[in-house]
Amino acid sequence: MSLKKMDYKYCPVNLLKGEHREEEYTKINPQKLGIIFKLVPSLVIDGDILIESLPIIEYLDETRPDKDLPLYGKNPIERAKIRAVCEMVNSFLISIMIRLMLESSLWEI
Repeated sequence: MSLKKMDYKYCPVNLLKGEHREEEYTKINPQKLGIIFKLVPSLVIDGDILIESLPIIEYLDETRPDKDLPLYGKNPIERAKIRAVCEMVNSFLISIMIRLMLESSLWEI
């Protein structure tokens, strides 16, 4: 959001302390992924709630275009390459996250 030069309020959510399950966060984002955990990050914007980094970035790029600094590239080839890197990073991070969740209380509802 800083790259888009938008005003915003940053509200960190500490997963290790279980803040994603607390009432304050549930008011902002009542959604769950199955029964596992509240989804982070979330963004309250334009009268709606968006979840997960990549859809949030894509939404910002589409609704607040900046020809000098597109977050997802300037053409279809650049966008495809950026999405490929995002998929690789997500795949790597999800495997780490699942391992950490299985070893901690994050797996609990």
